[in-house]
Amino acid sequence: MTPTLAPRRSWDRRARAEAEQLDREWKDWAVFYGTHSRLFYAIAAWPVPGPEILRASTADDLEAQMYEVVMALTVQPEAATAHTSPERARRRSRSRADDSRERRCEPSGTARGTGGDRGP
Repeated sequence: MTPTLAPRRSWDRRARAEAEQLDREWKDWAVFYGTHSRLFYAIAAWPVPGPEILRASTADDLEAQMYEVVMALTVQPEAATAHTSPERARRRSRSRADDSRERRCEPSGTARGTGGDRGP
């Protein structure tokens, strides 16, 4: 008797298609969908100060996070006033960007590097 192969299943076809579309549209990001975690992921594929890994439950949420990161890292910091040195303005801008990235990148209850949801 010859063994028969089970039909191959394609899990979360729509979500994977959405991730592929985002991956094509955002050239500086690697975007994918984790069928196990059921989350969308984006990894910055351009020079950034630190690892930029985003995750979201919908493609729209992920795209919004990607846009926020791009804007935070590419838009010039606020013009320094007469009372603020350029170095202080840079530090303040960097710390705000770091704080907002931390809020977006880490799921609630998971600290960076502690395991958490490892994705697909």
